[in-house]
Amino acid sequence: VRLRRRRIRWIGFFHGATQESRRARWYHAIDVFLLRFADRAVVMSEEQRGRLRWIRGHADVIYNAILPPDRHDATLADSLATVSRPRFVAIGRLSFEKGMDHLLHAFALSAERIPGAALLIAGGGPEEMALRSLAASLQIDDRVHFLGHVSAIDDLLQLCDVCVIPSR
Repeated sequence: VRLRRRRIRWIGFFHGATQESRRARWYHAIDVFLLRFADRAVVMSEEQRGRLRWIRGHADVIYNAILPPDRHDATLADSLATVSRPRFVAIGRLSFEKGMDHLLHAFALSAERIPGAALLIAGGGPEEMALRSLAASLQIDDRVHFLGHVSAIDDLLQLCDVCVIPSR
């Protein structure tokens, strides 16, 4: 990009892709194509950098991070007061690439060994009904809590014992 003969430097961020519609796949393809022209690219894993080999030389990996809380939401704490511990939490869009189905299967296996364990899933998306159905078929629906959209993520993390990121 040139503006008055000055090149504008820019950084492209790649967070992964969703595949639920033709439009989403089209936007993903454009996003990946434009990364070729970025001065630097930021990806979330070594695997992503490897798959996007044409940007490998100018791509940096910044893994998912959990930041310390800067505020408190008492309403969230009150709503989780009756949820047993240990509490596992997964936060993200409820779509295929986030791997929540794998998490439910893993939780079903570990729930047998960890009495009282609860799984909190924060987020919404096209897979929600299928995930609820899977939790019921695995007979863990009484221990899995679908919270929907949660804006106070830092508070949610403080109220849980283990954060799980099951992304594919």
